[in-house]
Amino acid sequence: MKKLLLCFLSTCTVFSFLQVNKSPIKSLLAEEVSVDYTNKAHQMWQVQDTAKNLLMGNSIYNYYTAEARLFQSIRLKKAKSNYFTLCIEFSEDIAEHTFEQGELHFNIVDDDGGVFLSVNTRLSTLEEINQDIMSNKLYFKAIGNKAFFQINTTTAPEYIIFRGGEYGIANSFNFKMDTNDLEGKVVRSMLYDGKIEDYSYEPSQYGIGKYSTQIYNNGSSFSYVIDYDNLLTLDDILSNITAFDYYGKKELEKVVEEDTYTNAIHENKLGEFSAKISATSDDNIKSYLNLNLQIVDTTAPVITGETNIVISYLDMPSNGAINLNDYIFGLDNHDGKLSLDESCTTYYPTLFTKNVVNISSTDSSGNKAETKVNITIVDDVYPTIEGPDTIEVYQYEYNSAQDLLKNYTISDGDGSGIKRQTVKNDNYTYNKDKPGSYTVTLVAIDNSGNETTKDITVIVKNTIGPVFFINANSLEITNSSLLSAEQVINKLMLNCSIAEKKYQNVEYITKNYIENYNKIGQYETEIVCYDYQGNRDYYLVTLKVTKDKESNFFSKTWKSIKNFFINIGLFFKDLWNNFKSLFSK
Repeated sequence: MKKLLLCFLSTCTVFSFLQVNKSPIKSLLAEEVSVDYTNKAHQMWQVQDTAKNLLMGNSIYNYYTAEARLFQSIRLKKAKSNYFTLCIEFSEDIAEHTFEQGELHFNIVDDDGGVFLSVNTRLSTLEEINQDIMSNKLYFKAIGNKAFFQINTTTAPEYIIFRGGEYGIANSFNFKMDTNDLEGKVVRSMLYDGKIEDYSYEPSQYGIGKYSTQIYNNGSSFSYVIDYDNLLTLDDILSNITAFDYYGKKELEKVVEEDTYTNAIHENKLGEFSAKISATSDDNIKSYLNLNLQIVDTTAPVITGETNIVISYLDMPSNGAINLNDYIFGLDNHDGKLSLDESCTTYYPTLFTKNVVNISSTDSSGNKAETKVNITIVDDVYPTIEGPDTIEVYQYEYNSAQDLLKNYTISDGDGSGIKRQTVKNDNYTYNKDKPGSYTVTLVAIDNSGNETTKDITVIVKNTIGPVFFINANSLEITNSSLLSAEQVINKLMLNCSIAEKKYQNVEYITKNYIENYNKIGQYETEIVCYDYQGNRDYYLVTLKVTKDKESNFFSKTWKSIKNFFINIGLFFKDLWNNFKSLFSK
């Protein structure tokens, strides 16, 4: 009874030549004997399944006898290297295996039928081949699971023919062995233009079965994982499946019986899908192959959007949290636009500094993309300066323009805070004694460097007319310490140089004494005194600074005691004046 096998072949046709170095695939039918040999390495064996001949299937045993045979002859142009290397690669290590029985038939002829090389020997180990057939034309070597036959074609004609099965076993290339307990499955067989030492082979990565060595019988199932980024249509898959009738020795048409895979592609689905195909022999025997096809997405999303996020403080949400999905997202080859993973969607940034945040986005297949983003909350809240545009002052009322700031309220709202408040364009400090109108610029700078300015007009008033200085005579003091203007006035009141009066504020007008208090000398010093009604008295005092001679302990102690009682006297004197003032009211 004839069998019908569905199989993944090493070739689409009887012979397929694979060129390495990205060369195109060439197909050669056995009867096309004129095709030149120009490629580096190629498959040369046809899968067979007869009662006596198995090759490149699930196994190559038949009653423990394995036979590899070239199905039909192939004509090749003489190798440029002058060497043809034939490699038969098995699925198991056979280099040291002992065979119960082995035969090697090897015939290479020219176009006229003249024999270039003929081998007919029996062997029990592969190494015996060397003993029997080693010559200047043929060299054999077994390495692991590979059996190499190196043919020297130096003296060969332009074309040589490897005889195949149509000439019978005795005249064709036939490698037969009784494998005993060894399953000698042939993985691939090929010719190589070169020596064994230079042998190389790179199978094609395209397709799912074009270079498979597996045979699938009726009712078998085949599973294949397909990358979403490199989708194959069902026709692509079927083009790599050969339905072959070995008894009819012909390739059969494949028919799709069931198909959920094609709709899955059209509907952009991922997951496991199926198809069922059949083939029918000329004897009307039908076989089926089930295809289990899984579409998987292995490509991670791409993080897209702003990786340097700058947000105005004024645009910050009231809760201080940023939804990063508003600025950045994942873009996936299958799922399209993706939100960020929940763990990194909401972020509470530290204000007015650079935040480095790890984010990720995961697609429905579990592929994750990760990156870092920079988030900066910009302080665009400027300081405020609140107060009058024009301010009127008396002469000497403020020592400097910096003192004018006490009349203004400076704040930064909820920004980074005030770093510095100062003045520039100071036209007041050096004119505080001169009535007139002067411009001063107030400046407020926050911790982020935001600067706010306010121009004000300072009017120095002259409402008291000419000033008369009362000559308070002189006062002798030592250079041991700096006396304040108030201390000088109190001493003058105590020695009756000036009338006793209660002042709210007493200041030096001229600075000659302040700047030289520790130097021996005589200084004409002007002092202004403000009473509680806002009136002013001006005194001209000659301060005579002498050297402090009371430097010993007893002198200092006596002086301290004397000053103590003087100060107590001044206290009770002020207290009595206050009582008198109270009762007079």
